[in-house]
Amino acid sequence: MRRLIAFTQLPEPDFLYGSLLVVAFMCLQVTASAFSGLSFYLGARVAGRARAALVAMIYHKIVRLRSLKGKSVGELINLCTNDSERVFDLGMYLPLGISGPFVCVFGLIASYVILGWTAVLGTVCLIMFYPLQGILSKLITHFRQRCIKITDKRVRLMSEVITCIKLIKMYAWEIPFSKQIGAIRNQERSALEKTGYIQSISTGTLPVVPILSATFTIILHTSLGYDIDVPQAFTYLVLVNSIRFVIVGTPFAAKAIAETLVAVPRVKELLLMEEMEPIQNKPNNPENAIEINKATFAWDKESTGSSESSNESLQQQQQEKGKDNQQQRTNGEMELQQTNGEMEILLDDNSHLITCLFDMNLVVKKGSLIGICGSVGSGKSSLISALLGRMVKMNGTVALEGSIAYVSQQACIFNATVKENILFWGDYDEERYAKAINACSLQEDLDILAQGDETEIGERGINLSGGQKQRVSMARALYSNTDVYLLDDPLSAVDTHVGQHIFRHCIKDALQGNGKSVVFVTHQLQYLADCDYVILMRDGRIAEEGKHDELMSEDGEYANLIRTFHMDEHENKEKGDESQTSLGGESLHNLTSSKEEMGSKKDMGLDMEEEPEYEGGLIEAESAEARVSRFKTLLNYIRACGGFIIAFFMVLLFLLVTFGLVFTNWWLSYWFQQGDGTTLRATTHLHDEVFNKVVSCPMSFFDTTPSGRILNRFSKDMDEVDVRLPLYLEFWIQNVLRILFTIGLVAMVFPWFLIAVVFLASFYTIVIALFNRTITHIKRVENISRSPWFAHLMTTVQSLSTVHAYGKSDEFMRKFHRLLDENTVPKVMFFIANRWLAFRLDVLTMLLTTTVALCVVFTHGHIPPALAGLALSYATSLLGLFQYTIRLTTEVDAHFASVERIVDYIKNLTSEAPAKVKDHEPPADWPKEGRIKFDKLKMRYRDNLPLVLQGISFEAKPKEKIGIVGRTGSGKSSLGVSLFRLVEKAAGEIKIDDIDISSIGLYDLRSKLAIIPQDPVLFIGTIRYNLDPFMLHNDEEIWSALEKTYVKDMVSKLDNQLEAPVVENGDNFSVGERQLLCMARAVLRKSKILMLDEATAAIDTETDSLVQSTIREAFSDCTLLTIAHRLQTVLDSDKIMVIDDGKIAEFDTPSNLLADSSSLFTIMVANMTRNKEPEDVRDTALQEGN
Repeated sequence: MRRLIAFTQLPEPDFLYGSLLVVAFMCLQVTASAFSGLSFYLGARVAGRARAALVAMIYHKIVRLRSLKGKSVGELINLCTNDSERVFDLGMYLPLGISGPFVCVFGLIASYVILGWTAVLGTVCLIMFYPLQGILSKLITHFRQRCIKITDKRVRLMSEVITCIKLIKMYAWEIPFSKQIGAIRNQERSALEKTGYIQSISTGTLPVVPILSATFTIILHTSLGYDIDVPQAFTYLVLVNSIRFVIVGTPFAAKAIAETLVAVPRVKELLLMEEMEPIQNKPNNPENAIEINKATFAWDKESTGSSESSNESLQQQQQEKGKDNQQQRTNGEMELQQTNGEMEILLDDNSHLITCLFDMNLVVKKGSLIGICGSVGSGKSSLISALLGRMVKMNGTVALEGSIAYVSQQACIFNATVKENILFWGDYDEERYAKAINACSLQEDLDILAQGDETEIGERGINLSGGQKQRVSMARALYSNTDVYLLDDPLSAVDTHVGQHIFRHCIKDALQGNGKSVVFVTHQLQYLADCDYVILMRDGRIAEEGKHDELMSEDGEYANLIRTFHMDEHENKEKGDESQTSLGGESLHNLTSSKEEMGSKKDMGLDMEEEPEYEGGLIEAESAEARVSRFKTLLNYIRACGGFIIAFFMVLLFLLVTFGLVFTNWWLSYWFQQGDGTTLRATTHLHDEVFNKVVSCPMSFFDTTPSGRILNRFSKDMDEVDVRLPLYLEFWIQNVLRILFTIGLVAMVFPWFLIAVVFLASFYTIVIALFNRTITHIKRVENISRSPWFAHLMTTVQSLSTVHAYGKSDEFMRKFHRLLDENTVPKVMFFIANRWLAFRLDVLTMLLTTTVALCVVFTHGHIPPALAGLALSYATSLLGLFQYTIRLTTEVDAHFASVERIVDYIKNLTSEAPAKVKDHEPPADWPKEGRIKFDKLKMRYRDNLPLVLQGISFEAKPKEKIGIVGRTGSGKSSLGVSLFRLVEKAAGEIKIDDIDISSIGLYDLRSKLAIIPQDPVLFIGTIRYNLDPFMLHNDEEIWSALEKTYVKDMVSKLDNQLEAPVVENGDNFSVGERQLLCMARAVLRKSKILMLDEATAAIDTETDSLVQSTIREAFSDCTLLTIAHRLQTVLDSDKIMVIDDGKIAEFDTPSNLLADSSSLFTIMVANMTRNKEPEDVRDTALQEGN
């Protein structure tokens, strides 16, 4: 550079010498660009591997955890996405930060050679830049830590909303939850703005430092009387500018270091959590499968984590009592110590443990069947967890021999085919598979599926009924062919004769008959008589144990429990549970294309209308193609920023800033401070819009869309829009305008330079047009490939017990590795492709700078040396600037893919009916009576599915109690789906108090109804928050509701009572306790119409009897629709409705139906008994009903 400028001052030009200088100048540029490209390539590869290794390490740890200790799925996803992304950034930008000081040293030496010792001042200015960046980095770390905690809260709550969306819709809680998430988002935005301001200062000092360095150096040099010629001045300016391009990465490196320092402690906290230790000891007696001797077990106390403040926006308005003590967590199943009716939680001296099983002594012989019973919260499921190694053994010994199969109380179902769920990564054995299908009574279900056992099941078995899910889970256990079977109340979710079939053919014949050891927890007392040994648990201890006959003869608590419910030994073998169907996941109608349902329906001769074919798939593939044009995406982003006026103002401000940079490079930091606020307003607006759109989608969207895909929008995509896009966008606008000003300045000196600019600009445009399509597609593939491992991570967290029990951790990890690799490849390819483009653009830019250099040589004597030096120095600055700007163009465009995905949801998702319909709002006191009328109602779940309700007509009078029964898949819960309008009708109508519910808004309808679902739903927060999330009731009303549902004593003994914490999914309470809390929530709602969808499935018979009494008293003024769990619970109903094949087969009073020995209801009741004549059956049923 110096020699080229000096060439312009030669009296006689030597064009050969000048041409050689130009060639050398170009060769040095090519070399620098090649090495730069290589360094970025290696950085991207290392960063990609580091990120993948970190995510894999986090997943490996999650799979081995004994308990999550209060960590939610949202927090874990944040660790695997946002925190791992910081490690990726560190790998990309840390080399730039490290190389900066070395470049400054070399720059000092070169400056000394050019100007002498006065260059030290300028170099000191550059060196001082690094301590400043260190201070700013600490500030960024501080604010980033606060921001990450808030982001965890938002993602965790969003994950919970997606998981519990069905209950949220049925209770019309969309708006309150929107406000809650909006409040958290505003906190997040505030923290992001503070971080952005500090980052703006860091970035804003970047262009100022080289200018100050050059200015102070030249002023000092001339002030001391030293001469400075044109070659010296412009060579020094080019040197300083070159250093600037190296230190441009310093703010990125500082930001990456700061955010990594925030991420590392969070990852460390997870990695230090205790892992599950499987039972290694073998029984002393080789005839025993399990031996427990004087053992005491404890649960890990759940830490509050982010959940402590998850509901802060609402809870801060609640009572302050107990709010400071929310660091206490109850155990994994809330097993309690109870003395004389009073409950106590026994805390171990270790503050992180809660002891709940005491002095356990248990021997399970090989080939034996052990039945375990007890009331809700007595410790039954905790005993199973202790055998799985998920509890901490405080003392005593535990020994177990052989492999384990586990069936959880809430069936663990994966998003895979029926066959894959049963095989569970095992090898296919046709004979063993057929035996499992038959023993678990699944053949009739498979026969009517469109694709048989290849039919896809949705996440958490959302398109199966409760009974179907449990039977698939039982078939998985039977097929696994293990030595020990741990069954946690598996028959509570199947109807009477199916339960008898499974107990006889699966548990007794296939398991015990083949020498398997079975631990069978049950609330179905009728099966205990057939067990080899019976254990009655109470308060975390074994209260009674022995053979059924022996316990009956002892006339103790067990005998009293049996006699209380009028059950002799023969009746116990027969009495069972009615079928279960989860609301919204109704039956195989979601899956079948058959015209007939299960069992005897084939012989009923019912007329069926022609139905559309269904191919058996469920989850819709996510398209890699854009459904929203990039132009529309940009328009939406501009509108979200505040409109076109604000956008015009920002561009104008940028023009002023860039103009100033060309001459003073001074105003940049101010723009950045203004820009961060604008872009964050845009992202917050987009976030609120997409959330409101998602929660207003019909249930079919959540049935067919993996939750990981939805959560992807609110975690990684929002992170891209919040953090990356604004930064890249700001740099891009700045650099584009700088290039334009630079080209304009060079053109003023060499007008013909514009010819080369036009030619190369055209070539640039073609290259970018072709390349952008590829790079944007790669980015979309990366975004799409992220969702599957999100979903797999969520599934793993929700299924840890099952994964551990079956020893499938390695299989789950292998699948996660495959999904992660499929995401890592396009991510790394995105950066490598950018570098590929950058090098080729550098070559084109070299042609421009070479053109300017040739102009300098061949216009010798026509252009003043000062202007030639100015043009050459600015043209040289284009070398890095041009390719960096073009690369930023592709990155901004690629990161706009995240905006595009968000806007795609905003624009293309279908919303359900409006919350309110103007001019059709019902009276404030509606419904006064609670009269319900179904008139020829037909309904199907989706357009390509058959009808599940086929002309249902009936009327429920005010305060009438109607019991609804029927086989699994008959359409019982579909009545509730239609009543709450979770799915709109295909024909017919439903009227409540003579108002057609389809004519009013969804909020007006759902807010006046109440439901107690089969699957109890609790939110992260406190007991008070779960019962009264929006502060509508006082303490007295809440305690009254708890008392009516028989959980007042349990809650009163918890730390902080109503303020006692609840972890994700309510996992620190047993399933039965969760159902009772949900019932208390319904009591508080005080609706005129209540639906119970098998709400007492996980409650023992004694508590169920008490709860039924509460239902009769607390809801005496309600119209009650009860989908039966136990037939005796609906025998006192005013009417019984028998649903069969989506039609009402029978509808009359219980006495009239039982008077007809051929009625379906009489046949169902007959299945409850054995060896009784029909008249005895009728008399027994009527007696129980009374």
